[in-house]
Amino acid sequence: MAVVAYEQRRIRTIRSTWVILVVTLVLAGAIAALTAGLANIDPETGQRGAPAPLRDVLTAVGNPIVLIPVSVLAAMAFGGEYRFGLIRQTLTSFPRRTGVYLAKLWVATLWMVGFLLLATALILAVAFAFRANLIFEPLTSENLGILGRSLLFGIGYCLYAFALVVITRNQALSIAVLIVWTVLVESLLVGFLSSRLEWLPEVLPMSAGGRFVVGEDVLASAGVFFGLLAGLLLLGWGMFTRRDA
Repeated sequence: MAVVAYEQRRIRTIRSTWVILVVTLVLAGAIAALTAGLANIDPETGQRGAPAPLRDVLTAVGNPIVLIPVSVLAAMAFGGEYRFGLIRQTLTSFPRRTGVYLAKLWVATLWMVGFLLLATALILAVAFAFRANLIFEPLTSENLGILGRSLLFGIGYCLYAFALVVITRNQALSIAVLIVWTVLVESLLVGFLSSRLEWLPEVLPMSAGGRFVVGEDVLASAGVFFGLLAGLLLLGWGMFTRRDA
């Protein structure tokens, strides 16, 4: 419990934590407002039509643009300590490395969940403000499913950053790799190879995560996205417990 208390104190006393929260909320609100404002506009005529489904706005919480600052929060759990050489001090105070790893994972996840729930509340408030453009029925099974899967995807996406930092011991590199892989690499692979390798989008983690969010082949997609994440987290734990600080 002492290491969990230490992690809680560390994360809430760092100014970056609160800057990340503000940036996350601003991005979530902006994307939700943009999506809701344009939701029922016909791209050909420019005229507004019937109200659009709320699901189009709810997915904003799982948008990679919103998740980038939250992934930085996850990366900071280990990244800051490696960057400033504080990991030796932490391991001197708490020599049980598995306990340190689990405490950081637990606390980072709690804060990520909190940030994403606040972003979700803001997105719903924005959707309500644009309810003339949307079918504002957030409690339908479809919308609750989209929202729940978007939150799970968001937590998983950020934990990829957590795992990569533990493996590479480099915060900036890990965040960059995650962004480039999500935005560029998978798009290029799918664009150039999917016509010949039809199964490729099904085994790429972010593509699988996107299908999971929209409810396409949910179990298989979740297996790919969260299975690789579990493997990276286990690899990170193994490397952290066995190599020098």
